[in-house]
Amino acid sequence: MNLTPAPLRMIREGRKTIELRLYDEKRKQISIGDIITFVNTEDKDDELTARVTDLYVFDTFEELYDNLPLLECGYTEDDIASASPADMELYYPKDRQKLYGVVGIKLALDVKEIKKGQSGAEVYDINGEQIFKHVMRESIGNDKFDTYTKEALLYRSLCPKTFLPEIQDIDISGDEITLVMKKYRNLERDNISSGLIQKIAAILADIHSMEVPEFLSSSGTTPDIMSDEEIKTCLDGWNSVLGEHPGAFDDSPLREISEKINEIISRHDLEDKVLSHGDFHWDNLLTDETGEIKVCDWQGVNVDGESADISFFFSRLEADGFSIDRELFLKHYSEETERKTGAVVEAKEIEWHIKASNVITTFRFWHYYLHGNPVERVREIYGKMIEDYSQISRSI
Repeated sequence: MNLTPAPLRMIREGRKTIELRLYDEKRKQISIGDIITFVNTEDKDDELTARVTDLYVFDTFEELYDNLPLLECGYTEDDIASASPADMELYYPKDRQKLYGVVGIKLALDVKEIKKGQSGAEVYDINGEQIFKHVMRESIGNDKFDTYTKEALLYRSLCPKTFLPEIQDIDISGDEITLVMKKYRNLERDNISSGLIQKIAAILADIHSMEVPEFLSSSGTTPDIMSDEEIKTCLDGWNSVLGEHPGAFDDSPLREISEKINEIISRHDLEDKVLSHGDFHWDNLLTDETGEIKVCDWQGVNVDGESADISFFFSRLEADGFSIDRELFLKHYSEETERKTGAVVEAKEIEWHIKASNVITTFRFWHYYLHGNPVERVREIYGKMIEDYSQISRSI
């Protein structure tokens, strides 16, 4: 909402807690709990965020002035004696008041905007106890909005599962999503104990054992087989990257990978499909006062092989400079999956799919990004692809 400097300053200083407006169609969309950002009419960079705690609706400002404390509506001790409903006719003529009615919007300044990530959502901390997330289609575009719709539908479908945050309010429409959840602490990773590894593995096994909600497509898909032209493009791309460092690399394994890549893709596609978080990493793990782990940010939820979440979790930790006992994690994950579903999951089979995914992704895409990189960086990526291929090639 636009607001002139004087009343904006009074709200910021706590001297005005009720904003008076015409109750037109725009204002009728406001609900208790909504977050409003006021913008200074003389300085667009000057903004103030507040939370709606109550709405006082009346037919006219005469009725409003008789019922609300005017010292909370923008008046002071200096001008309260002369306060009159006629003051509001400067902004809203009586005929418009009669047409729409009027409203007093009760405000609280217990909101702190959280600027984190590039997702485009408006996220606020409310009084250190709640997180309020607001998403508008017109602000972030159709594709991103659709991911937030999936997240909201997931919460609506599966809450109150123990691995999900406590969702206190959720509203989904075609163009807007609002969500209020309990605020949790970030999970510390300074001391990653075996017990914590076991808990995270159990959480992921719990997620993967869930029945896929109806709003997610669980229908079978065909393997993303590469055409001869695509394979040639990747092979040429990699030869070009390696050629920038004469004598540094053995390029002979590339030909074998190019010949076997579609067999790897087909074998990898046979992995059982499960409910997948799609962005399972440490920053999306929260904890409550009892130490229970909650998983947030479900915009990437999809149906995928179980190795996808595990592989991403490992790779993100390594990229951030942390390492965990992968063998121990996979052991706990396999045991928990069998306990929850009865299905026997071999840790070595998950490792095969993790390595296969890396070979596929690296062969198909990484050559686009490694041109001009130092030899050490190329060796890191290329060497890992060759190492993983050598370990999975015997069971294609």
